[in-house]
Amino acid sequence: MQGTGKPVVDLASRAGPALPLGESILRSISPAEYEFSPVGQVSLDRNGRIRCLNRAAADMLRGSKSALLNVPFLACIEKSYYRAFLDHLTTCVDMRMEVWTEIGMADFTRCGTPIELRSVPGIDAVSGEVLCRTALLPTRSLSKQQELEAELYQAKHLFSQILANNAVATAMISVANKCFLTANQMFYELAGLEERDVIGQLASEVGLYLSSGGEAHRIEELWSREFYQDSEFNLITPHGKAIEVLVSTRVVASGGEPCALVMLQDMSDLNKLKRDIVHISEEEQRRFARDLHDSHCQDLTAVVFFAEAIAASLDKTDKENAGQIRTLASMVRRSAENAHRLAADLGALDVEKSGLAQALQELASHARERFGAECSFSSKAAKAIRDTAVATHLYRITQEAISNAARHGHAKKIDVALSVEEDQGVLRISDNGEGFSVTKKPKGLGLRTMKYRAAEIGGTLSFESKPEIGTNIICSFPVK
Repeated sequence: MQGTGKPVVDLASRAGPALPLGESILRSISPAEYEFSPVGQVSLDRNGRIRCLNRAAADMLRGSKSALLNVPFLACIEKSYYRAFLDHLTTCVDMRMEVWTEIGMADFTRCGTPIELRSVPGIDAVSGEVLCRTALLPTRSLSKQQELEAELYQAKHLFSQILANNAVATAMISVANKCFLTANQMFYELAGLEERDVIGQLASEVGLYLSSGGEAHRIEELWSREFYQDSEFNLITPHGKAIEVLVSTRVVASGGEPCALVMLQDMSDLNKLKRDIVHISEEEQRRFARDLHDSHCQDLTAVVFFAEAIAASLDKTDKENAGQIRTLASMVRRSAENAHRLAADLGALDVEKSGLAQALQELASHARERFGAECSFSSKAAKAIRDTAVATHLYRITQEAISNAARHGHAKKIDVALSVEEDQGVLRISDNGEGFSVTKKPKGLGLRTMKYRAAEIGGTLSFESKPEIGTNIICSFPVK
């Protein structure tokens, strides 16, 4: 076996012994590196005589360095490889090219298997003679191909075991011809298909689609779009069943060709649990809001009434104490108003009573009073949002965004804008607060909760933020 590489451009810069495998041809090495290299290295003249060698080479050839100098390297080679060696030497010295050849060594050497000669041309720094700088690299025997095939089989077997025992539905699709190459049992069960319906079939003919935001996408589109990595979709099976899945796609090399590894994790139970938790949370907030409104707010109002009555009775006899009692009544009244606003925020009662736009307007007004920030609301809604669940989620998103802007971003100005045109709506909350770096996303639940609420109404939530400039939160959602 013989191969050649590109000609050496500057031979003078390579006036030194051959380099170990993998190092640059044009890099010079020190005498110590050459001498103590674990790779056997020799320098041969154009007649094939050994002009220089290191300790590793002398050990491989079973001789001392002094005894091997000027010995024809041909004497260390099996006769059947003479022609291959001479061609190797001529190519390196006369054609001045890098060359490598596999040859068998004589029985007296310590090379029990064929070795590979890796040679580059170089110029002797003293005589100016062109030399063949050669590394002696042990190779595996002629069974190397069989060993590689055995290793490949083991690797494939290991991959098959990993795939079979993976709890996530997984399939591999050829990027070139878009055919299914393999899949595990979880994939067949999730898709409601048999192995014969999948393996070897074109992805477009299997009948699996991914739906998001009202759009349907074929499986083979996954790896061509970055934003599909680790995203949630509805998997539409050939039987028309829709399953909520988390999709992850990676392009990997398999069998020498690029393949797409597609993993689908069934999220139906988890998402149902999330919805139940949100529903329970909403119900608990509403219950607490009702209790706060019907009990504490009324109790505080009653305290104000009696305090003012007492103050009125003391006006003629004890004006000083009457004034203090009225001050106390004023403080309790403010507490009652705050409790009433808190109850309204928790219950989102205005969304059900007066609609989303009016509820957001009142939320902005409350924010001015509660946080001291200038908060405005504008609406360009061609039609009202009549779905109470959608309106409630949008109200909660706005509520969380305003609270974060005021309490964490220390914003002095917050703008809320709602626009609805035909079948698409956009809710935008902008502030001039401290902002944050998008590379260091907030670790709190606020942003994750807002994203979840947006997903629950079939929408998406995105944000733009810059430190010391502010934050924009945008929720786009479908309107039915």
